[in-house]
Amino acid sequence: MLLFALVFFIAAGLCIYAVVRYLRHDRRPVILVFAVYMTAIGSWELLNFLIDAVTAEQLKLLGKNIVNAVSVPVTIYAIISFTFIYTDHKRWIRWVVLACAVHITCLSVALFVAPELLYESNGLVTQGPFTVAGFVFERFVVLDRTLKPAFLIYWLYTVLLESTAIALLVRYTLQNRQDVVRGQMSAVLVGISAPLFASALLFAGVVPPAWNPTDLSYIVTAVAFTLAVFRYRLFRLIPVGRQQLVRIMGDPVILIDDANRVVDSNPTARDLFGVGPNWQGIAASDFFTPLLDDVNRILDITAADTEISIAIGDTIHHFSLNISPIQNGGSVETGQLIVMRNITEQKDRQQKLEETTQELELSNEKLSRFAGMVSHDLRNPLNVISGRAELLRGEAPTEHVEPIVRSTERMDAMIEELLTLSKAGKSVEKSESIPLAGVAADSWGAVEDDTVSLELDIPEDVEVRADANRLQHIFENFFRNAGEHNDSPVTIRVGTLQGGEESISGFFVEDDGIGIPESDSTDIFEQGYTTHTDGTGFGLSIVEEIVTAHGWTVTVAESDMGGVRFNIDMTDPV
Repeated sequence: MLLFALVFFIAAGLCIYAVVRYLRHDRRPVILVFAVYMTAIGSWELLNFLIDAVTAEQLKLLGKNIVNAVSVPVTIYAIISFTFIYTDHKRWIRWVVLACAVHITCLSVALFVAPELLYESNGLVTQGPFTVAGFVFERFVVLDRTLKPAFLIYWLYTVLLESTAIALLVRYTLQNRQDVVRGQMSAVLVGISAPLFASALLFAGVVPPAWNPTDLSYIVTAVAFTLAVFRYRLFRLIPVGRQQLVRIMGDPVILIDDANRVVDSNPTARDLFGVGPNWQGIAASDFFTPLLDDVNRILDITAADTEISIAIGDTIHHFSLNISPIQNGGSVETGQLIVMRNITEQKDRQQKLEETTQELELSNEKLSRFAGMVSHDLRNPLNVISGRAELLRGEAPTEHVEPIVRSTERMDAMIEELLTLSKAGKSVEKSESIPLAGVAADSWGAVEDDTVSLELDIPEDVEVRADANRLQHIFENFFRNAGEHNDSPVTIRVGTLQGGEESISGFFVEDDGIGIPESDSTDIFEQGYTTHTDGTGFGLSIVEEIVTAHGWTVTVAESDMGGVRFNIDMTDPV
């Protein structure tokens, strides 16, 4: 009875520890199943204590039946569930719970109807005193019972379930012998196997039934699981799914405890650092020894995410280091999990992208200089033609002079817009917070036309981050485009676009002109597209280039006024 009490208190303590851990922070199924397992063992031992304490035959038989109907199935199915979780077969847990419920219900009903289904009660007998290993046991009363075939079938069924659990653990150990914590696995195997081994000794006749070997074997189970939980960190370092996930990861993963010892790693990490088969438990500095220059950098890094480069042979490998502290139930750090994500290809692509960007910027710079040079060289003869045309006014027929003047003006506009276009697509490196209404008003002042009127519907306090000069180019091109492509008079309206939660997401420019045919709406931003005989075809393409350079988008639609509407959606309005 003292041994029953001892096992009960150990199992109860482990159960309370698991429940507290589960409720506080660690809500993994393995913690819950372990608590159920310890509860079943504790109830089993408590019932045995009470069975030995009472002296009535019917109470002893009732106690034995409760053990068989409730404690035994809960214990057996908890073992199966724990094993399935430990070996990453969690998909079967639901069926195990269902089988346990059916088992308890059916056997409880059967034993209620036929209390002597498993045993034939022959009354009470007195045994003792006797001495075992120097301990003297006084006289005690036990139930004299004869085991029936139903009990033998039941016993074989429980043996089959326990043997299945043990076989799964052994198989997992053999398949993952380089990854498992041997002490932890040994303790789990001993704890689960002890009752099965004791039952085998009982039925082999090695020990007498009066010793209750199966019941007393749970003291071995309790001690073994105490070691597994507190000495070998069963809840913190349970391998199973985590091991399998870590093992198949292509990135190096290393788990270091609070004493800076490597307690876990995957093959990728071991191959990277070239460690031998006896890596488990070695100092982290020894694990990283093949790359001495990088050891201190890896171990001393405190940032959660950082990047390092490691030279392996003639190749430089780049890794993004994610270091996660492992803590106990409080705030005490018990180790670190290091995940080294290989970003070598990403770095190579990034470097190639930067090189391409630099080449494009250099090409754009050359194009801008070329455009400036060409515009300068073109303007000189253009100025000569324009000047001579002015001298011809009154000397030559007007129908000959005016086409020359219009052509020179159009060429001058094309040269100006060519220069603007060469600069429009450059990324906006310097932006400032500027009032949207003020820029629109200034733009209108630069292109104001008596045949066109402007309605400005923008609050004075609305500001955007932009390049002021280029934003002004956008408005000027929209205003000029509305005046040139519509019959007068034309009304232009400028307003804001509403984003979420009453925020400003951009602005629009619309008019009451003739609009744009739907068939042409996809072509209007193409360079050279124009519906006006004197148009250059660069205006809206300049708008699109400037909008894109800011990271915004421009779309065209029909306005509420009957004409065309341009919407500028901005990514970072102020």
